[in-house]
Amino acid sequence: MRRRTLLLAAAAGVAVTTLPVLATCSKSWFGKSAPKPPGPDAVPSAFAAQPTWPAARATAESLTAARDRYLCGCATVSEARRIFTEGQCPVVVDVSTLTTRAVLLDKNGAWTTRKVEPEDPTDAPDSKKKEDDAKTALTTVMIGPALLDEEHAYLVLGTVDVSSMDPSDRRLSSSTSRETTCPVVMLKIRLSDGAVVASTTLSEQFPAENVGSIYLSFSADRNALLLTGTALWLGDSVDADYIGLRLSAEDLSVQLDAHAVLDSAHGTAMTPYGQAIGARGEGAPRETIVFLADGAQESVVANTPIMVRDGWYYYWEGDPQIDVFRCCARELASGRTVELDNGGADEVAGSSWPRITSDQQEIIGLARDDRGASALTVRPPGASVPALRWRVTAMRAAVLGDVLYTTDNTSSTHRLTLTSVSTGETIAETDETIADTEDKGSSGPFLDVVTPWGLVTRDGFYSATAWLDPAPAPADSSPPVPPEPPSTTEPAEPSPSATGS
Repeated sequence: MRRRTLLLAAAAGVAVTTLPVLATCSKSWFGKSAPKPPGPDAVPSAFAAQPTWPAARATAESLTAARDRYLCGCATVSEARRIFTEGQCPVVVDVSTLTTRAVLLDKNGAWTTRKVEPEDPTDAPDSKKKEDDAKTALTTVMIGPALLDEEHAYLVLGTVDVSSMDPSDRRLSSSTSRETTCPVVMLKIRLSDGAVVASTTLSEQFPAENVGSIYLSFSADRNALLLTGTALWLGDSVDADYIGLRLSAEDLSVQLDAHAVLDSAHGTAMTPYGQAIGARGEGAPRETIVFLADGAQESVVANTPIMVRDGWYYYWEGDPQIDVFRCCARELASGRTVELDNGGADEVAGSSWPRITSDQQEIIGLARDDRGASALTVRPPGASVPALRWRVTAMRAAVLGDVLYTTDNTSSTHRLTLTSVSTGETIAETDETIADTEDKGSSGPFLDVVTPWGLVTRDGFYSATAWLDPAPAPADSSPPVPPEPPSTTEPAEPSPSATGS
């Protein structure tokens, strides 16, 4: 794959606005809303060096969902300190106005939202106020996954009653244990005004420490919500239960509950597979998997499930007795089966469910190429081969439209590269210092999200400051036969390369 400079990319018809990427911004930037993108399909080419949300002095616990100008996550807010342990609560954020809405309980115990400002750690309350707040904060909120559509946020929350604990012990770190169970609810919140328009209980007794590990996604038509989650074994706690639900996105009513189709007596092993859940009785030779999209059941014989995502069932097929396996993907709607190329099993199995939900469907994973080197891969749903294979171990990776964003640790400045997914051509690259995030020194990949408004990581939102003009046309994410990546010559230094190079 040819490496193109910015000038060559512009000469090929991709005009790039102001660079460098992720350049340092003046202090006057902070506290201001994110710049509005030039259009709904705009593709950022540069980001702020410091988070636009939360403010530079504040600390975000985590962000869990991103779409357009909205975010979902968790933050510490003063208004929550008398309600929730240490003032940590769910939030919904509009970065266009820097409006933060905290999800709280009113005096009647009903869920509500309130406009707040994330707490500044330098203005922490004095010890007496913290002591008083701890006495009145009787609930710990366990933050689960979230989803966003055009008009609403969908939040999964667990609530742990800590009223019986001594106030001095009401800390997040001590509120739960492996044996702790709690009710789990879903809230539907209108983005325009923060109104809680619907709510439902997902489980009365779910393992509290696993609330953050619940799988949440839309159905293919986005008319339903699919949820799975459990402890590894229900036998870990007599009271623990699992979640396997399909809910109406309109009113959160239950369309399918796996409890109605599975014999899930105590001692049954329950395994969540994203958009499906598996059940195996103690000593049973076979596992039964239930696909939440349509309620279909399947007895697992020779196959080993990996995950169900975006309407595709990924699994190993083979004979464990002779250690011969191949990785396959089956489109649930049509029944079409695709065998993944060599290394596909490692890529899919090694990829995790997105830490931040978004509209990104590409599977970003790590595998080894034919030389034994680690390679980052980008695989469209159900594709037999990856669209791209990147031989530099990337620290961060995300896809927006037809653009792959990657950073690597080959230099002290952490090069940022924008690559076309459909052609493999380098659109832009820079060696400017990137955002200093919590995962900066860790091995990748970290699956972040890019929206037209900016870069979203677990610990903050970084505004876009420049955009590609025009935006590259998106690739077809579901071709009848996935195209082979472009052939290339051997690069002089680590760079994007074709599959199998």
